Amino acid sequence: LNRQAVFNQVQDYLDQNYDLRATIMITGSDNGSGYEPSCFDELAVGAKKHEHFLDRYHLNRKIRSRLSKMPKILQSKLFQGVHNWDNDQVQIVLDTCEFQANDADSLEAIQLLRSYLKRNWNYLKPANKRSLATETVCLGGCESNHRRFTYRLKHQGRSWSKAGLKAMIAVITSEINGQLETAMIKMTNTLPISIMPVKVAASYFLKQPFTQHQGIRHGSISLDAATSSAMGNLVKAIS
Repeated sequence: LNRQAVFNQVQDYLDQNYDLRATIMITGSDNGSGYEPSCFDELAVGAKKHEHFLDRYHLNRKIRSRLSKMPKILQSKLFQGVHNWDNDQVQIVLDTCEFQANDADSLEAIQLLRSYLKRNWNYLKPANKRSLATETVCLGGCESNHRRFTYRLKHQGRSWSKAGLKAMIAVITSEINGQLETAMIKMTNTLPISIMPVKVAASYFLKQPFTQHQGIRHGSISLDAATSSAMGNLVKAIS
């Protein structure tokens, strides 16, 4: 629940378990607030080498969102240019999108995407162009594991108390690790329970409460006309 506390814990873990002088550190994030490359640079102080990547999941989502009104072929071309780290192709595609934009909102979205790619371009460089063995680089694993939690805890406007959030995280983690039954027993034994037993007969809940009903009211329509008239026929129909 505290980003800085987590970073401190990670730093302590790295210091205790790794000789960073002989370690190539590879990090990845969405580069959002609190998770900028500079934050990971602090974790990598003293490392043999540090390579930071922009998370592909967020990159792909950003491209699809900003180019949602553009033809699919242009989206594919941009994905290809970014994947190959080909800035010339990326700029050509963005120029074409700007030319085809037919409203101010679309044009603004393309310009925002251009700024986003320029700002993060160095972190889009593929592993094979950074002298990293591609078979040792498995990016996105952390993000996919985050989704096990975020899909359950973040969506549909959910909100939690800290105690409830910690309990749900413990349940999800234990389920993933195949330790759910053990964790539930442990949690049951440690959580304070202050529920007072109340003895109530089941019939109490099955009773229908008495409700005062309005009785049937009787009435009639007086007839001041001949029985063969329209009013007389109406009286005969409803009586």
